[in-house]
Amino acid sequence: MTDHHDQADRSAPLICLLLHENEPGRASATYPLIQQQLPDTRLFIWSRTEPDSELLELLNRPDLAPCLIFTTDRPETQARAISVLPADGRRPLLIIPDGTWKEVRKIVRKSPYLDNLPVFGLTPQQTTRYRLRRNPDAEHICTSEVVAELFRSYDAACSEKLEQALEQFQTDYYSQE
Repeated sequence: MTDHHDQADRSAPLICLLLHENEPGRASATYPLIQQQLPDTRLFIWSRTEPDSELLELLNRPDLAPCLIFTTDRPETQARAISVLPADGRRPLLIIPDGTWKEVRKIVRKSPYLDNLPVFGLTPQQTTRYRLRRNPDAEHICTSEVVAELFRSYDAACSEKLEQALEQFQTDYYSQE
């Protein structure tokens, strides 16, 4: 199967998912949907004490423009908030923490290597349709919805496929109960 988002596509952002250690074991995790649609997505298991060396290398590559995707209404991220993704000729490297809302906040708070990154606070166009975990409020969308929203302006077809994959994933999940 050939996907139009191969390694040669440098106009679209490179997605980097920073997974909480509990996330890979959850049947409700949506990161595999992202990997299926965007095969060059990078996955890293978060460690508070030992950040992955490959992740640190990515953050320092001169051809990439790293940016943390996280809410900008918190004191620790407000000062670093940006309203548009980097567009300085480098490929955007979008760091997206993945886990429960509590776990994601911990990842951002306890990762000094993310402290200097600009933070893009996504404002979703719609409320979450993810029903497999309870979200604390309507603005919180699941990881695959975040990526779909981010890709809406880069590749509408990819965004739509991610949304469809999430709906199918949830249908399949509930049919197994």
